[in-house]
Amino acid sequence: MVEKVIKHVEVNKHIDTAGDSIWDRDGVNVPSSIFVSTVQIVENTYLNDDGSVDFTTTEGLIFHPEYEGWEVYTDSKFCENVAEAAGLTDFVKYFDFSEQGMQYTNCCHLDVEVA
Repeated sequence: MVEKVIKHVEVNKHIDTAGDSIWDRDGVNVPSSIFVSTVQIVENTYLNDDGSVDFTTTEGLIFHPEYEGWEVYTDSKFCENVAEAAGLTDFVKYFDFSEQGMQYTNCCHLDVEVA
């Protein structure tokens, strides 16, 4: 696999959440805003044994170093608010959480479609 960062944006702002994550329960409290340091859009190219391209994927990463949870996952406004704060609204068509198992501590993993 060949990984290429196609967009790197320093955000360094607190980004509002909607507060409606399904994981905000049972003693877990998702903050009303989360400090986001950086957003990256990454293109991964997977190669065949002969070196030809098999397929390419695009993913996003939202780094939030001060919030050590993944429970913001499913919040209805967080990704949209991050895209706006990072100036990505014209760069991406789709920018939202990938599956729950792909989420990290201190980083949201996203499915992304570039415009």
